[in-house]
Amino acid sequence: LTLVGYRFHRIRLYIYYLLCFLSGGLLYLLSRWLPKLWIWWVGNACEMKKAEWLLVENQWGEISIEKVQRKFYGGTVASIFPSDLLEESDIAKLGTNHMAEETLHLMHYFDHRHLRFIFHPWLGRFLQHGYWKDPSWTNIRSLKTGISREIHNEREVIFGANLIDVEGKSTSQLLYDEVLHPFYIFQIFSIILWCTDEYYYYAICIFIISVTSVTSTLIETKQTLKRLREMSRFVCDVRVFRGGLWRVVSSEDLVPGDIFEISDPNLHIFPCDALLLAGDCIVNESMLTGESIPVSKLPITDTVLQMLDFSSPNFSPDDL
Repeated sequence: LTLVGYRFHRIRLYIYYLLCFLSGGLLYLLSRWLPKLWIWWVGNACEMKKAEWLLVENQWGEISIEKVQRKFYGGTVASIFPSDLLEESDIAKLGTNHMAEETLHLMHYFDHRHLRFIFHPWLGRFLQHGYWKDPSWTNIRSLKTGISREIHNEREVIFGANLIDVEGKSTSQLLYDEVLHPFYIFQIFSIILWCTDEYYYYAICIFIISVTSVTSTLIETKQTLKRLREMSRFVCDVRVFRGGLWRVVSSEDLVPGDIFEISDPNLHIFPCDALLLAGDCIVNESMLTGESIPVSKLPITDTVLQMLDFSSPNFSPDDL
């Protein structure tokens, strides 16, 4: 991903609103179809730490605008960015001692397609946080102690809820996006043109076909989003060992480092990726891999745990 930080140019932003009004919305349509033109006019490129919003562009040239969120944290920088998450050149540049002592009062982050990126105050860039690993995970014994309530609260700020919640647009928003598509704007102008030439029957036919097409697309999109939301959203109760005690919590409340029990007969689907610490189990991974044969899982060893690298392309899910 390519990230560019921007701040609003207030004067140009107000001028943009004025021109949209004076042009009858034509400038708004143009900027909607050509977002880079809108960014060029209302945005000022700036340092990442001062950015109000970001231009995110992937390798296929698709762009999106993400607002930078700010949240009070109060923990150390090392708790968010352990050495495993950084490159060797970055570690040498920062120094681990200084890194461990520094307190981060305000955390800057944004979520892009359910991936969280957090701003590193010294490196001056946003780092993806999906490959996070606790430096204390050196042996199985350290994992079995679980985490305290304070650490849980800290990590809840970092990672958010353990939930994939696909945001579905309302019917009015979907209709708005569909009607403002260039094709339907062209159809509107076509209807106006045929009406001025008194081809009313032809204009009515275009109108009926367009309304039918918009309605059909709207219903199909709404149903697809509903199915996707139902498939991705999963919440259940789990028994968690936290603060030296076993307790029942919602799966939304889980954070990295939590120990939960999988022998519960009511737990048919795992609420998250996990490392098996003790015992053995058979897992049906057909939802993930398509394989119909269940896979046997064994407890992780100290050697595998030390070599575990979630960012490695050769990382094997059999280690989970």
